[in-house]
Amino acid sequence: MAPLLGEGIPVLLVIFPYAEQLPAEATTLPQAKLRALARPLGIFSLDLLAPLRTAAGGGPVFLDSCHLNPRGSRAAARALASWLLDFTTPPGEGHESPYVRRRHRR
Repeated sequence: MAPLLGEGIPVLLVIFPYAEQLPAEATTLPQAKLRALARPLGIFSLDLLAPLRTAAGGGPVFLDSCHLNPRGSRAAARALASWLLDFTTPPGEGHESPYVRRRHRR
């Protein structure tokens, strides 16, 4: 990953929860550990737990413990698309991620 980061190419990590993590009282320790590992390396991360929890308010989002149904797939796709737009939107044209600000300062 260092060669990618050294060339200004972002490394993006999508953190995908298990169905058992949807209840509010469920552990988020795996997500916290992954974010803690990624952050010091300059890796941006998206945790899909919150968008999937929100979508689950309208019905099931998983087919089983780890495969999304259509509702879950739509929620994950929306979250991912929005997040990726942060990496491609030039400054001044909308929400900007730290990566976009760094990339356009070069």
